[in-house]
This record gives sequence, structure tokens and C-alpha cells, in this order.
Amino acid sequence: MIGKLTGIVGPMFSGKSTKLIEIYDNKIDKENCLIFKPEIDIRYGIDKICTHDNIHRGALPIESSQSLKLIDYTIIKNVFIDEVHFFDSNIVFVIDDLIQLGINVYFAGINIDVHGHPMGFKGYNSQGFHMGELLIKCDQIYLLTALCESCGKTATRTVRIDNSGSFVGGKEKYQPRCREHL
Repeated sequence: MIGKLTGIVGPMFSGKSTKLIEIYDNKIDKENCLIFKPEIDIRYGIDKICTHDNIHRGALPIESSQSLKLIDYTIIKNVFIDEVHFFDSNIVFVIDDLIQLGINVYFAGINIDVHGHPMGFKGYNSQGFHMGELLIKCDQIYLLTALCESCGKTATRTVRIDNSGSFVGGKEKYQPRCREHL
């Protein structure tokens, strides 16, 4: 049996982690589920995924996509990956492998970068993979939106307002925007 791939994408503050947690919470057999997050995302803690409303679930911090290959998936039926765009592009192949093992994979991430291009994975260059590579493989996609910080209309993009320091951040660094206010 082959697993299913579900993507949850949208700009910052669109509720991606909230949707991921909602899907996780609806699973009856949570002992057969694993939640992963990128090790570099420590905004809300090292070992949990968290919404901007402080709803959180325990998660295993992972350094790279290759680290996911070291996990024993014998009893695992569902894998949840938050902030998937912070992983290297090999995450595409690792997710493919998990699906071939019969594991359902759910991921959340930003689909479009600050320039309006498909969001690249960590270390992305013109030869690398981007979020579009995962989205074309999905059996189901949730495309979420936020409210534009400038006008309150539907926002499908994220704008970086503070270029200092790390690219990992929240409202202090990023805002959701509509096309008109990019």
C-alpha cells in the first residue's frame, strides 16, 4: 500500500501550522504518528511545533532531510512535517521514500517566496528543488490565505520587513500581503 501526500501551504500567518495540528489531532492512533520540525526553527521552543496562537504539539527537531532516514518507521502510519521549506531539497526524495513505505505524509510550508517565486528549500539555487516539486506530488492541497497587513484584503504572499539577522522569524520580520501591496 502506498501512502498519501497532503500539503498545507500559504503565506506567513495563514494558519498552516494550525491546520497541520488539526489534522494530527483528528488521528485516533497518535502512537502511530510522528511530528517533525526543522532544528533551526526555535521561535517557540526546540521540541514542539506551535501556532502563532500558542497551540503546540511535541515534535522531533531534525537537522536535515537525511536525518529523517535514520528514524525507525516500523509502526508509523502518519508523518507530519512543519516548516518543510526550511529543509534541504533532498526532502522531496525522503518524502517519496516514506510514501512508498505506505506512510501518509502531511507537510506545512510557505509556497511563494518574497519575490513571488516558488519557495526554495534551504540552500536553494537555480539547480535546486522548490516547493512546487512537492506540490505536484500531492494527493491533497490546502491553499491557505491570510489578511494583508496593509489593506485587510486576502493575502497570498509574504513580505520581509526586516532583513537583519536570521531569516527565521515572525511578525517582527514578515507580513502577509496581497498582490497590490507587495
